[in-house]
Parts: sequence; C-alpha cells; structure tokens
Amino acid sequence: AWTNEPCKLQVQVYFTGEVSVVDRGSYQGHLRKDSGSKFKVDWGSSPVGEYSSYPLHSNNCSNGCFPLPADGGSCLCEANVEDLPFVSDLSGGQLPSEEALREALKIGSV
Repeated sequence: AWTNEPCKLQVQVYFTGEVSVVDRGSYQGHLRKDSGSKFKVDWGSSPVGEYSSYPLHSNNCSNGCFPLPADGGSCLCEANVEDLPFVSDLSGGQLPSEEALREALKIGSV
C-alpha cells in the first residue's frame, strides 16, 4: 500500500443496484454524492426472504446505510476496502488457470 491511512470511501447504491463511489475528501465531480457516475456490480443472490441483495431506499436502506431522497431515492453506505491476496496457498505448487482467475476475480462488489 502507498499509505498507512485507512481508505474511507462511501458508495451510493441506486435502485437498479448500480453504485457510484463517493469520496468525501475529493474535489473531483465524479466522486461526489449524486454524481450519476454509476457502474454495475455483482451483488450475488438475494438472501432467503429478502427482495434484494443490496440496500434499497424503498426499504429505508439497511446495514448502516443512509437514505438519500433525491432522484427517486438511493442509499449512501460506508465501503470497506481490503487489500488481500487472492491466491495465498501454493502448497500444490500451481497457480489457478487464467480462465479460473478471470471467472473469480471481479472489480466491484464481492
């Protein structure tokens, strides 16, 4: 890591499941709340009994997220950034195949 300071980012989650990165310390327009700079993430399957696998404004957000009423509603959530190796056990002496790595490694939500 280039700094020992923890990364303090937020994500704005829209009703479509798309997110925008929000950096409270940035002066960049695309990193501000309500920027509209959205990207898709893989939220996985919804938990049993739940309508959605991501926070929804219509459910008053959840998991420590805060509702934002503008533009039909969205949720502002703290993002946890972890810097971890994907492959840590090489006891078999072989790395996973390129195909397996491309399938498993995604940029965005896990």
